[in-house]
Amino acid sequence: MKVLSMTASKNALLIREAAAAGVAFGSVLWWASTCLVSALRPQDLPDPYWEGMPWLRTDTSGFAAFILAAVSLGCSKYLRFRRLQEDSRRQAMATPAVRAVELSRATAMLLTLLAVSETIAVLATGVVMYLSLNTITHPASLQIHVSHLLPWPAEGTLRIVALLLCVCSIATRRYLRPLVSTGRVVPGLSPQAWHQSGLSHARLVTGHSRTAQNINWRRWAGTKRGSLGCRREP
Repeated sequence: MKVLSMTASKNALLIREAAAAGVAFGSVLWWASTCLVSALRPQDLPDPYWEGMPWLRTDTSGFAAFILAAVSLGCSKYLRFRRLQEDSRRQAMATPAVRAVELSRATAMLLTLLAVSETIAVLATGVVMYLSLNTITHPASLQIHVSHLLPWPAEGTLRIVALLLCVCSIATRRYLRPLVSTGRVVPGLSPQAWHQSGLSHARLVTGHSRTAQNINWRRWAGTKRGSLGCRREP
């Protein structure tokens, strides 16, 4: 019964992740299509995006699609990272050494920050490419505000901001990705789980292969207070 419950919970998370990824993909395509209209035929921006919704302007729909893409892409990436961490956690729970492992707030924060950084990297790159295309087709628009919905910033200013966001997000991603990579760092434990396992002052770092990981856990299980198969991080 417990196995069925865990399977149902995992399937529910997979459904959410898949739905968020699908919405993100569609909204990115939607936003990209409005960017092409803006770059190649800017006079058509006030026209409806779809004749079935005559009240929805093309530029307004693009703005809404960008917001939807940011939210759905960030959620899909976070759910994916969480699923990978939970799969690694279940492998650790399969040994008698650790019977209950919970992701700590620190690990959840790292996953959230990693998802946000990757989302910003993708969307900021798209913004830079779109505004760079505008400099070729109608460079005069770089001095105009980027949307009729916002009085600021101008397209030229937004391109610089997007470039800076790309730099910061890629640097953050490069720093955080090794910390939460599956198979390298044991998923974070809650403070209570750390105390019960006797590892309140250490972080377990396993080998890169599954075989090495299992050997390390077995050695640690045989020595409650030692760390024969693990090492302490400085």
